[in-house]
Amino acid sequence: MRKNFLYLLLLCILTATLPSCQKYEDGPKISFRKAENRIRGIWELSSVYKNGEKTTTETPSDVESPDGTWELYKSGTVLITYYQNNSLLKSNGSWEFEDDKTILNTTFTSRYAVVSRKYKIMRLTQKEMKLQYTDAQGVQWVLNFSIIQTFADYEF
Repeated sequence: MRKNFLYLLLLCILTATLPSCQKYEDGPKISFRKAENRIRGIWELSSVYKNGEKTTTETPSDVESPDGTWELYKSGTVLITYYQNNSLLKSNGSWEFEDDKTILNTTFTSRYAVVSRKYKIMRLTQKEMKLQYTDAQGVQWVLNFSIIQTFADYEF
C-alpha cells in the first residue's frame, strides 16, 4: 500500500512539473531528441507572418521568402535556396544556438549584404520549426518551416 502511495505521489509531482519543462512557447511539451538533432536537416519555409498577418509579398529579406529551403548542418553551416523573379538563387552562412537553445543566431548573405539575425525559437519539433524575429523598425516576423529531410542520424 505504501509503495502504491509513493508511485502515486511521484506521478503527481511529475505531472505538475512537466508543463514547466517546456522550452519553446509553441512546443513541444517534452522531447527526447536534443535540439541540435531536431534542427539539423533541410527545411522548407512554408509561410511568413508580418505582425501576425500572413503575407506572401513581404519578407524580412530576399533569403527569407516562402518556398525557399534552409539546410542546417552539424558543422554550423546553413545553405539557403530561394526564388526571386522566377530565378533560383543560393546563399550560405552559419548558424548556432545560444546557450539555452531558445535563440538561433544566423549569419547569411542576402544579395548585396551580410545579414545577422537572432531568431527566437517558438517551436522546434522533428517536423516543424517556427522562428520569430523583430526588425529595427519594430516589425515582428514569424517564419514557419516544415522538414523535408532530417540530418539527425548523419555526421555532416
